[in-house]
Amino acid sequence: MVYRLHRDIDREIALPEEGEVTQRVPSRVLALVYVEHLDSPTLRAVAYARATRPQSIEAVSVDINADRSQELRDAWRRHKIPVTLRLLESPYREPARPLVDYVGRLHRDHPRDMVVVYVPEYVAANRFVRWVRNRALNELRSELMRTPGVIVATVPWQADARHKAQQQPAPSKRPAQSGESV
Repeated sequence: MVYRLHRDIDREIALPEEGEVTQRVPSRVLALVYVEHLDSPTLRAVAYARATRPQSIEAVSVDINADRSQELRDAWRRHKIPVTLRLLESPYREPARPLVDYVGRLHRDHPRDMVVVYVPEYVAANRFVRWVRNRALNELRSELMRTPGVIVATVPWQADARHKAQQQPAPSKRPAQSGESV
């Protein structure tokens, strides 16, 4: 059974036997940055998405709580982030479904365009912290990866590494003594 599964997958992803292999080039790239909170990982994802120079870019958040959404809107303006923030309504307080539906509509409305969703991810050394922190993101990524015409780009934020680097003592600046290697 496993052999058959692998054989079927290999047939599905195989290149054509003959002729030129061509890839359809998208006419435009539409970039979305998923925003759960306004924090350092989110700002890194926004910067990365902007650096790829897409034809359009917007930040997208799901409105689960009106007060938190207003705080996000206010913080977005206060920090003068040069990307439009769109809040998607979620009547059933689902974090993933409204975004997946929005991305699906974008792809249906612009079938020749590529939709890239940048998802900031907090990367901790501790597996339990990663699991707790990124549980909803894993569900979102899983849903988006099954959406045709969509690319999911994870933008990691290695907070532990940054924290450890800040705690390292500065190198000594004393002059080298004669006979001492530098």
